[in-house]
Amino acid sequence: PTHVASFWEHLDFQDRAVWLWTQIAAHYRDEPWVAGYNPLNEPADPPPGAARLVAYYDRVIKVIRAADARHALFLDGNTYATDFSGFPDDAGTRWPNAAYAIHDYSLYGFPSSPEPYTRTEEQRRRMKRSYEKKREWMDARGLCVWNGEWGPVYARREYEGDEMDGINERRFAVLSDQLEMYQQVSLDYTAPISCT
Repeated sequence: PTHVASFWEHLDFQDRAVWLWTQIAAHYRDEPWVAGYNPLNEPADPPPGAARLVAYYDRVIKVIRAADARHALFLDGNTYATDFSGFPDDAGTRWPNAAYAIHDYSLYGFPSSPEPYTRTEEQRRRMKRSYEKKREWMDARGLCVWNGEWGPVYARREYEGDEMDGINERRFAVLSDQLEMYQQVSLDYTAPISCT
């Protein structure tokens, strides 16, 4: 309820997370059905950048790799897996066998959308540009991108009443257009990843 990311304010929280990841990596290191580890979902290290996030990744990756050097890592960008601008330029060699995870929720799929989604060319262009912006940092460095989350928030009758069906039809169109866009840019969202 405070909207304060206390994880960054109290080292004890980070110590506990690092300890937990040590245990998880040791437990699953030989499990072939585990694709990899996501050490922090949707981090939000407030400005001026991602310095504390990068320090946490350095620390947690070190203990994960000490226990398990094989499984891939899924590293979410700052600001809820949307911003990699504060990441180090040497990330590819600093954190090998990693995929950089984006979350591509279109603003047209949210209740606070600036306008109803009607599939105009301008709306599609804006949705594609938002997606491209999220992955620019990885593309510029030839790094593996993992689109870990996407899709709209569907309406419910208890909140939207009789508007629910129309809202959900528009939001399904958002999802459909996102999946079409991913296919057009050759993002295979069904294939296993290879980030070696």
